[in-house]
Amino acid sequence: MKNFLSRFAAIAATTAMLASYATIPAYAAGVVTTVASGNQQNFTIDLPTNLSAGVVMTLRITTTADGLPVDLAANPITSATLGAGAVETLTNSGDVNGRAVITESGNDEAAGADLVFALTNPLADNLAYTIAYSDSEGNISAAMINFGTANVVTVTAIVEPTLTLTLANPAVSLGILSPAAVTSSTIDPTATVATNALTGFTLTATDDDGVVGGLNASAGLDSNNASTTIAAATDGAVSSGVAEFGIVVTKTADPQTNGSVTANPTLTTTGVAIAAGTGPTTGVQATVDVQAAISAITPAASDYTTSLTFTATANF
Repeated sequence: MKNFLSRFAAIAATTAMLASYATIPAYAAGVVTTVASGNQQNFTIDLPTNLSAGVVMTLRITTTADGLPVDLAANPITSATLGAGAVETLTNSGDVNGRAVITESGNDEAAGADLVFALTNPLADNLAYTIAYSDSEGNISAAMINFGTANVVTVTAIVEPTLTLTLANPAVSLGILSPAAVTSSTIDPTATVATNALTGFTLTATDDDGVVGGLNASAGLDSNNASTTIAAATDGAVSSGVAEFGIVVTKTADPQTNGSVTANPTLTTTGVAIAAGTGPTTGVQATVDVQAAISAITPAASDYTTSLTFTATANF
């Protein structure tokens, strides 16, 4: 009898051990899900798996940055559907731990069916949220959704404005003027403007009064000895036999082809635009041919002079 009881106890222990092993669940299967929301209130979870009728789905919503739960008791789920099926049962519409439980209402959903649910109020802007998913069939997953500037790195940089003006051949001698012809400079000054200004630049030329102390307020070649001026041509073009002074501007280089020149500007003591650009350029080059003419009665003097000042202004 004692031997029988001993064998019975051993069989009972073995049976109990087998029973306990039988209750250990299999590992859950990881699936890949995606989550989308256009208004931070209505969400779609794409589930790439076939779910059976009556499946129980658990959601948990946390903030991605720190893993803290969203209080779904204060902002519960109002409705949920799986694929084209009927509205699902909200077994738990949401608690303070960010969990909600949805029970499929009896329609066997096809693989890839979307779980669509709505919250009472939209989630906060400029945050990222993680939605963890699990169901009674052992599927688990998690996906992140990001609103506003959450998880966005803002990169800023500064490009400083640049503007250069280089002037070649800054000294011009017209030599002896004749009433029979227009005299032009043999070596022409050349002004080159480079800038990164989005809307380009303006190059102006100003005829400064050439006599120390100022002979008069008009532009032209001034003579202190003769107390007279060969005035700037009023139409910009110098004609032979007439006492006139002026310049002819030619565009000789333009890498970006967005510059232009004024061929016969009328020189003034306040400045006149002789070249311009409509965008960034590595060098619009304006060559300036300086010209003068005299009449037969232009007073003789050897000190006719003036100064042309070139100024570049970028349109930043």
